[in-house]
Amino acid sequence: MFDPNLFFAQAERLILAAVGEEDYRTAVGRIYYCCHVDARDTMFGDDAANWRRAQSHDDSPCSCLEAVPMPLPRVRGFGASGLLSDLAVQQLLERVPSKHLNGINDVRYVDRVWGIGLGNVFGIARFRSGGARIIIYRQTPEGNVDIDEFQETIYHEVGHCVHQLQLDDSQRHTWIGVWERTSLHYNPAGENLNEHFADCYVQYVVHPRVCEEATPEEFAFIKEHLFDGMVRGEQP
Repeated sequence: MFDPNLFFAQAERLILAAVGEEDYRTAVGRIYYCCHVDARDTMFGDDAANWRRAQSHDDSPCSCLEAVPMPLPRVRGFGASGLLSDLAVQQLLERVPSKHLNGINDVRYVDRVWGIGLGNVFGIARFRSGGARIIIYRQTPEGNVDIDEFQETIYHEVGHCVHQLQLDDSQRHTWIGVWERTSLHYNPAGENLNEHFADCYVQYVVHPRVCEEATPEEFAFIKEHLFDGMVRGEQP
């Protein structure tokens, strides 16, 4: 559970180290987040559904946190990738709206190749009743060689989680219509609508103007329904 003595001891160490204000705020926030996750898991285990149900009751010990976004998923194992640290992956996740991460419990790296017979799968998103887990795998038997593709794989799996967990029935129906109108033109190989959504999500986050030019209907859908009309890097 949350240990205030440990928390303030860590904060004091940062003050004595004379770190800048921005670095201090970031570090203290991450220390608090680790304590928060430990308390959450002690109370609710891995069942994010129970966590959300508890938040919905005014007399719940969590009711005071209702206005606070769900914390970032637990990130682990990426130091073994040779490309990104856990902190760097957390910073990647902070580039998307926090609501897109709701229901994602865990983002982790496994240092082995997976699914070679399926075309060497770089990542998967697994869903269960308590939420989702993203697993990222090694790109080649020799190691990871392409940091851009590695980062895009992470966003691709986040896109699958957004498609599965965040779209309501009306938005799903609208997306199906977009996909049916555009799939043959933009995707003659017949990529399914789930993969097409995840690919377009990546492009919107990483290369928004490329996405707008190549897939304008998909761009418009994601901008309106998922990013509140905003494009990363642009002023409101």
